[in-house]
Amino acid sequence: MTKGKVTAIISNLISIEVDGPIAENEICYVSCGEAKLMAEVIKISGNSASAQVFESTRGVKLGDAVEF
Repeated sequence: MTKGKVTAIISNLISIEVDGPIAENEICYVSCGEAKLMAEVIKISGNSASAQVFESTRGVKLGDAVEF
């Protein structure tokens, strides 16, 4: 399973630094406290990806874990 961490947050878009292979339109889950927020990868550039979160990103912090 590929993992990553949040490196930027702008509204419901997040940037993620990833440690393995991912694909556009792949679903990922952002750990936000006890909750896991679902997001979709919309852009990939090297080991960095942008994802659109389907829920409010309130509470998401830089460095939060992401699972693909």
